[in-house]
Amino acid sequence: MSKYFFVQGFYYPFWATYERSDGQGTEVHNLEADTDMGDLALEEFESMFGSLAVEITEEQYHKSLARVKEIREQGELIEDMDKNHGDDGP
Repeated sequence: MSKYFFVQGFYYPFWATYERSDGQGTEVHNLEADTDMGDLALEEFESMFGSLAVEITEEQYHKSLARVKEIREQGELIEDMDKNHGDDGP
């Protein structure tokens, strides 16, 4: 059974555990992180973020992840608008 975590203070704060398909234990995955930090062995995650990680429900994980993505997309849209209209000022 998966567990879900929120790590406050991080740009990509949502993590989920899963059992490795090769049977070599549990890993913690950050869906948004596009680096080697996106997948950690459970022991690595606990040693790095154990005191900061708060377990959340699956529903909280999915709703919060969707909301954060929505906020980031809105921010990117605003940045694009600023770039495209930056020379139109007084």
